[in-house]
Amino acid sequence: KILTNKAAGESYLMYQCGTTPPTSEEGKHDLTFAVPLQGGLAITSTTQITHLEQLGLRRQIKGYIGNTDYVSSPCFKTLTDQNITDQIFDPTTSYYTPAGSNVTEYLEENPDL
Repeated sequence: KILTNKAAGESYLMYQCGTTPPTSEEGKHDLTFAVPLQGGLAITSTTQITHLEQLGLRRQIKGYIGNTDYVSSPCFKTLTDQNITDQIFDPTTSYYTPAGSNVTEYLEENPDL
């Protein structure tokens, strides 16, 4: 599957986990990765939590980018309180600035997410 991000002018090649990417597509895309991702998920919205919990994927959430004060799931809050799921948030700065969320730094340290 090829995903094209027209806003960024980039394309991504996604291939099924356990197989090899097609040789005819090598070097043609900005990023190539296997799906489904095996390292877990990093999410940015409380609305995503409920859906993932209903699918039985709560423990696949490895990072939450935001303030957990707004999370209504007691089970998910326990995961962040026990540092099983990382919270990327600095309450002293604005969430919408790189300094406030450190999203780029977190994703660089956790490339499998």
